[in-house]
Amino acid sequence: TTMKYKKGYKYQLTEDEVFQLTCKELFPTHHISTRFIELFVDGTYVSKVGYAWDGVSGFPDLECLQTGGALHDGLYQLMREGHIDRSLRAFADQEMYIQFVKSGCNKNLAYSLKEVVESFGGRFTTAENIKKIHIAP
Repeated sequence: TTMKYKKGYKYQLTEDEVFQLTCKELFPTHHISTRFIELFVDGTYVSKVGYAWDGVSGFPDLECLQTGGALHDGLYQLMREGHIDRSLRAFADQEMYIQFVKSGCNKNLAYSLKEVVESFGGRFTTAENIKKIHIAP
């Protein structure tokens, strides 16, 4: 028998985390439900117990960046999996910024991180960037 696993995660939720999205463009026309994420038509977004993410890439793991990073990674995951159109990426980046500020992050730092993601994050919304499954004996 073999074990299947994915690499690249640093954090994992121990309880559901609920967000209310503010960008109405991200509100789906129908309920989206995956193993670790739910997105309701009213913009309620839920990262479920066990959801794993890698933090804000290329930046120190500051507490004020954790929730925004988790939300943003989840929204990009929904894009990679085809649940949300990639053309809405700027709204996902805006939700990240909003969550950073809500979590106490300096607005200038939050804005700078948003600009970096807007410039370089597009490839992370494509299906080619779905985490590969590895197999161990």
